Amino acid sequence: MGAVPVARVPTHRRGPWPSTGPAAVLAALAVALGTAGCTEPPPAGPDPVATTTAPPATASPTWPPPWAPPDGGTAPPLRGVPLPFPTAALAEVADGEVDAAVREEVAAEHVEFLERAHNRGADSLTVIRAEEGTWTHVVGTVDGETPMTSEHQVGIGALGRVVLFAEVMTLVEDGALDLEREISHYLPKNLGFETDATVRDLLHHTSGLPDYHPAIAATIFGDPGHRFEPAELLAAVPERRYAVGTGGSATDDVLLGLAIEHVTGTSVAQAFRAHVLDAPGLEDLVVQPEEKPAGPVALPALDRRAAERFSEGGGYLPSLAAASADWPAGGMASTTESLARFMQLLCGGHILSTTSLSELAVWAEDFTGDAGQPTLGIYSFDGSYAGMAMCVPVSGRVLAVVMTAPSLEATITAGQLVIPAIRP
Repeated sequence: MGAVPVARVPTHRRGPWPSTGPAAVLAALAVALGTAGCTEPPPAGPDPVATTTAPPATASPTWPPPWAPPDGGTAPPLRGVPLPFPTAALAEVADGEVDAAVREEVAAEHVEFLERAHNRGADSLTVIRAEEGTWTHVVGTVDGETPMTSEHQVGIGALGRVVLFAEVMTLVEDGALDLEREISHYLPKNLGFETDATVRDLLHHTSGLPDYHPAIAATIFGDPGHRFEPAELLAAVPERRYAVGTGGSATDDVLLGLAIEHVTGTSVAQAFRAHVLDAPGLEDLVVQPEEKPAGPVALPALDRRAAERFSEGGGYLPSLAAASADWPAGGMASTTESLARFMQLLCGGHILSTTSLSELAVWAEDFTGDAGQPTLGIYSFDGSYAGMAMCVPVSGRVLAVVMTAPSLEATITAGQLVIPAIRP
């Protein structure tokens, strides 16, 4: 099926959705750590603990999970995130403006942040403070001359994993997937790929499967118009296997994508649009390569051949080869506003139950430093783009930022933008 620009509002599945107002086409959570193409994500912590939630009538035998406390009892905190996962603070977003003092402080930090990156490229940052409203700040240029705007779409790399993981948990809630079953149960019989990892192992990136990117890197950069198929990606996975529980890779995402297609009978993009990307304001969050950015776009600033790769690669970010190589999660593109909007809906309880959010809270970390607030967040750094997305579920804060001139140092220090943005 050819890619089509996304310019529609799909039929709602889990609405009605909260009003966001004309200025609030945004908001966000991030529930996993990792980088597209990394070979050894950090091992997951112990199984999360959640309170019981009434399961759907078609729930699988292992959902709700056996670790859910009986009688709705209060569960102990996991890595600082209260459980059951708190959704009330981000359930609604005011149709107002973020406090002027906060905007001034964040804007100053943002400009200094770009200066530390030697003023190359452009950054887009979206902040949500639920009781106040939403705000996007952009700095830099997309080509040395054209100013970055809030409408520019960028590649979001590993930040797209939050969409993939939300879809997986939606299918778990519906009884289509069982976290405890081996992923092979949900794969095409003729795939010929062997692993003992379960759905949960893949969800938490603890499958022990190595990454395929090193084997296909030459094609990604040498043939930007090449479209990788999932079977081609899996054929590039090294034969060695590590013990389940020791780490994972982008291979985990590919297997989850194939499982989604197997149990839904549709493409990943169609499944996303039917289940987790069906709310207004998410149209600019596109699932490449089935969908294509409608523009304008901001290309990678550090690649002198970026415009050529984009053109030869069919209008995908950064190219068809790169987008399809990171299917189904790392190849997505978005504005920071649509990314933030998705995160707010997820963290605000409009997409998943508190039990499912608690399952994903195994990835929770404290990104807020001196702010001292439990945060769910994700970083992405893939050489073309870098970014960060997070939510602070207790106080109702969201932040999403993407840069077109990534450096590892800049990605790490992006956390300095967080403090004034999420301060109570």
